Parts: sequence; structure tokens; C-alpha cells
Amino acid sequence: MESSWLKRSLVHHGLPLLNALKADSELYRSLEIEKTSKEVHLENHHSTEPSTDSFHTLLCEFIAKKADLLFDKRLRDPSKWTGNEAEEMLMPPLECFLNLPGETLRHHFLQSIQAGDVIIAEVFASNPDGLVLRVLFSEHPRRRDLTHSVPVEAFCPLEEVPRLPGYRSAVEMFQPGDRIRAFVVATTVPLQVSLKSETVPSTHRQAVEGKTKLGLVPSSYRPFRNAQRNYSALLRRSRTFSDPASLAPQKKTSYASLFREMFLANPSPDEMVEAIRRQQSTAWSHQLVEQGVSFFKKGQTKEALERISSALRIDVECVEALVARGAILANQTQFEKACGDLEKAVELKPTHRNARKYLVQVLIALARSESASNRLDAAMGRLERVLELEPDNEEAARALQRMDPARIVDGG
Repeated sequence: MESSWLKRSLVHHGLPLLNALKADSELYRSLEIEKTSKEVHLENHHSTEPSTDSFHTLLCEFIAKKADLLFDKRLRDPSKWTGNEAEEMLMPPLECFLNLPGETLRHHFLQSIQAGDVIIAEVFASNPDGLVLRVLFSEHPRRRDLTHSVPVEAFCPLEEVPRLPGYRSAVEMFQPGDRIRAFVVATTVPLQVSLKSETVPSTHRQAVEGKTKLGLVPSSYRPFRNAQRNYSALLRRSRTFSDPASLAPQKKTSYASLFREMFLANPSPDEMVEAIRRQQSTAWSHQLVEQGVSFFKKGQTKEALERISSALRIDVECVEALVARGAILANQTQFEKACGDLEKAVELKPTHRNARKYLVQVLIALARSESASNRLDAAMGRLERVLELEPDNEEAARALQRMDPARIVDGG
């Protein structure tokens, strides 16, 4: 468990969480909470009073009970995200999806912004004292879109604007409408920001400089300009998003649950989602095969093939569906397609009696057709396959004797 995360939570929640943690003496000792309790109270003195909020009390009890899971790095480790995948999987700010009142966005932003945050702002005006800005986005560490909110003002003092050679004044290079990336120095109203990287405290410098560079950015720049589109595209590529009833296999390389038994236990493979999905898929596909066979017996071949093909889309390894479709296609003299289905069925289940029987019949029919077209090599290959399946098949053996290549060539 990452104890620093829990201690940060303790700083925020104060005495109610501290009391809840004391109920678990082992956890309390392991985190050495007593050594940090004074620091916690000093930083968050307003939380030292017992909470009268029943919800907050319940929340603190929940955090204490689930601390070993909530603050386990195995459940959330963004450092493992790499490249474009991390960007696509990072959901855009909620306001991108909601039509929230501008005043609400502004109020929430001002409550959440902190010194050390990186913002994208637009130059509204410049004067001898500095730059007057309008905040457009919060970029790091929290991402917020303020383009539809009531304007949030910021000010960059002249001494916090780098002066470049060739300009009489540091603000001369900036024009109204320019977009800049700035570092929040103070959360006053208006916000106080800086464009000088040396102003960034050492505690934030590595994170900020590694992530971004302060100063001018392209006029069309958005911190998450592709995120919403990519996220939407990602959803639409998901089969279960477009079809919630889909039983497509869902791969699961790791799992996280706040049910301790689920997280800590080692369930058997049969209890994992892949195995359960496979069982569900098999049951549903067999049901569709039965419907298809019923349609075929009624002479409704088209409907029969639709049902059986649906079964194979759910479970591509459904042997019964492959055999049934192979038999129906053979009945329609589509021997090549039938042979493909039946060969796959035999490969998946070599002992399936009907699959082997129908495949032998289809191979003999194909051999006859190829022999009549003087494609003797192909016909002999079909017959040899028949003998692999049924070594005692006299019809195939006799046909091979008649197709002696040397005798036929000499006769030609």
C-alpha cells in the first residue's frame, strides 16, 4: 500500500478519518499515523472537530476499511500508460459532455485551481504592468475546459514575463488573441500567473518542465483537442458499446475490486470472466443452431443460414454450428464452402461423427466434379483426404485406382 496516499487523504479528512483508522490498530501502527497526526492537524485544522455530517462519517469509515485496496498502486498506475493509448484512454473533462452553466464551471474551477497548476490562457490586453489574460483551459495536473464558462481572469505581472532580444518591453511580443501557457503562482482573483520557468518552485519544476514549456502556444492549441474524438472513437470500436447484449469475449489481464475477497483471492480459471463468457456464448450459439435446424426442416433455408451464421459470430468455434452450416451448404451444392466449415469442425473436434461423415460425402462430391473437369490432381487430393478420415472407404479407393496418372497420361 502507498502510505503517502493515505496520509494525504488523512490531511484532507482530518479527525473523522483519523478516528476511523484507529479502529484498525494494526493498520494504524503500520502507517505510524501518530507521528504524522500533529502535521495532519496543523495542515487541516478545520477538520479536527468531530464531523456532524453523517455522509462524511460513513465515507471516512469506508476509506479506513478499504485503505489497503484504495491506496494500492496495483489498482491505478498511470506510469504504465504509454504513447497514444494513454491519451485515448484518458477521458476528457466532464464538461466536454455536459451543458453546464458557465457560472458553475467558473465556480468549480476557482475552487479546484491550485498554485503550481499549468493553464492555457488567451491574451486579452497588455499594459505597462503586464498581461491581462482570460483562462481557457487548465492543462496540468487537472484538465478543465473553460471555453464555455463565465470568463476567468488572470494577470501576469511584467516581472514574470520573459524579455526577448529585439523588443523594448517584455509584453511587446504579445498580441490580443495570442494563446500562452502559464504557471499559477497565486489563486487570487484574478489569478496570478508567471511565464518564467525559474519562478516554478523546485517541488513542481520537474513535473511542469517535463510536461510542457511555458510561453506562446499555437492559436488553435487545446490540451485535449483530440481526446474527445479519440475517446468517442474508442467507445464505438468497442463491440459491447454498440451492442450491449454482445457476448464477445472480454479479455482481462488484471482485475481490481473493492471487495477484498475478489482482489486478494486467486479464483480458478473457470471462475474468471473469459470462462464464464465462453459458457454463455456456447449456450447462446447452441440455441441459435437449434433454431436454424428447425428453420431448415421447414424449408426456410435462408432463415436457417442466418441463425447459424449468427451462432458462429458469437462463438467462432461452435462445432455444431459449423457442421449444421456445412450440411446446409452441401445440400445447396455449395461444396467448397461446405468443405471449409466441415474441415474446421473436424479440426476442432476430430471425434465428431456427423462432421466426419458429412465431410467425407462432400469430399467425394468435389472429387467427382474435379475429375469430370479433368482436374485429376485436385480430385486425387480430395480422395486421399477421404481415406485419411475413413481408411476403409471402398468408393474412394476404387476411384483412386481409376485415376492412375501414368496410365491416363500415356493414353492421352
